[in-house]
Amino acid sequence: MASKKNLHPDLSGIETAQLEERLRTGQLTTSDVEHLLKILALFSTLRQLLHKRSLGLLTLLRRMFGVKSEPHNASDDERPREKSNDGNGGHGRRGRDGYPGAERFPVEHPDLKPKQKCPECNKGRLYEAEPAVDYAWEGTAPLHLTIYLLQKLLCPECKTSFTAPSPGEGLSRTVDDSQDSMKTGTVDANASANAMVAGMRFEYGVPHYRLAKIQERRGMALPAANQDRMIKQVAFSAAPVHEVLVRMAADGELLQSDDTKMKILNCLKNGQDPPIKRTQTTVIISHVKGRAITLHVTGPSQAGANVSAILASRSEDLEPPIHMCDGLSANNLTENAVVANCLDHARRKFYDLRTSYKDEVNYILSELQKVYLVDREVKELPANERLAMHLKLSKPTLDSLHQWMPDQFTERNVEPNSPLGKAINYSFRRWPELTRFLEMPGVPLSNSDTEQAIKWAICHRKNSLFYRTQNGARNGDIIQSIIKTCNSANVNSFDYLVALQENRSRVYANPEMWLPWNYRSHL
Repeated sequence: MASKKNLHPDLSGIETAQLEERLRTGQLTTSDVEHLLKILALFSTLRQLLHKRSLGLLTLLRRMFGVKSEPHNASDDERPREKSNDGNGGHGRRGRDGYPGAERFPVEHPDLKPKQKCPECNKGRLYEAEPAVDYAWEGTAPLHLTIYLLQKLLCPECKTSFTAPSPGEGLSRTVDDSQDSMKTGTVDANASANAMVAGMRFEYGVPHYRLAKIQERRGMALPAANQDRMIKQVAFSAAPVHEVLVRMAADGELLQSDDTKMKILNCLKNGQDPPIKRTQTTVIISHVKGRAITLHVTGPSQAGANVSAILASRSEDLEPPIHMCDGLSANNLTENAVVANCLDHARRKFYDLRTSYKDEVNYILSELQKVYLVDREVKELPANERLAMHLKLSKPTLDSLHQWMPDQFTERNVEPNSPLGKAINYSFRRWPELTRFLEMPGVPLSNSDTEQAIKWAICHRKNSLFYRTQNGARNGDIIQSIIKTCNSANVNSFDYLVALQENRSRVYANPEMWLPWNYRSHL
């Protein structure tokens, strides 16, 4: 069996023109023979991968020509990162106070008591000091099942039965859904289990079948059908809050969006007229009065249409928002907004050409690096001060670069239809949108926040593969939106989802009082 190293040979260092000439003249060197063996190995690998259909086109090209992800350059005048003091930094062992969910059992010394004489020196009196700590980890299933065997007494004469009360009844809280005006159904007593199943799938990427196997191995089987019902309970309880978050997101000062593919099988099978060829998940981050609201929208509509649908309910007295996105036409809006494009996307097009056009690309990257270094220094400043610093330090650099781009065509240094020419045209046509941060306060350089957030949707897609129905996608959107918004607000999403279920009637009556940042005051 071929080793992993030989499956994807690096061909980036082969000079094809010289190799071809030596091959035609029969003057092959030892190095040439090694290169030809690499090519044969690559050909064999490509046949295997194409037969399995397990490799995307972009990944295939990168493996063929040695294109790798951009390495981090530690020498780019980067300041060392400061250590976090919030207890969340680092990945090492924590102190005993770093485990708030752990059970604590005080253990007394079996032979000695405080105020006794020291058995070692027989002079001093023992006093109680700070306890030592011993950690005992136990492997268990994510969901733990407790079965109560309730004593049942039966009268032989009247056949009346008397059942002992369940201890679980005193521990759980159920909602009152008896009001005629509150048609919210019923909620079982397993609010914490429901929240755990929802978190396992939509936050940690564990699909139903995998969680079912984990539970079965521990003797507490939880079938996928039961998990689906539990997720519906969570989504139904969180739906009113999600609607409030959507309305709040419409009034945001800055909206960032991006989308990724996600299948909804029923939509793709049944379709519409015209048929639906593709469904995707759009991730939208709306910045509203210092808070970040993250929304997931899955369906046939693309990012621009989904953002427009949210902005349709925007308050009329507000100024048009800033919409940060990439330059694709799928992001075009039907609502009024100031469009800003991601500078990272433009830079990436040049970076991918760095080996083919070294001088030109190195110049562009060095100029853009100056802008990024300025932004790193002023990122924590107020929006108006940040804008002023960029106008002073970044605008001259970008103006010079903007003038340099068309000059390459007029001076015939770059062919417009070449890869570099296309990259220049991409940036030149979108220059006002790419440099929007020089015109308005609060505009970021890039859409990196949304690109990081969309990894959740990608993780879910790679593990669960698809949604079966549009309702299932809707439930997933609600839960992912709630969890991500909680994380942005430093709120424990598990506790929050439990609270929404246990207080569902109150949530439906006044959802504005049960937002992630204010719900604890109403418990």
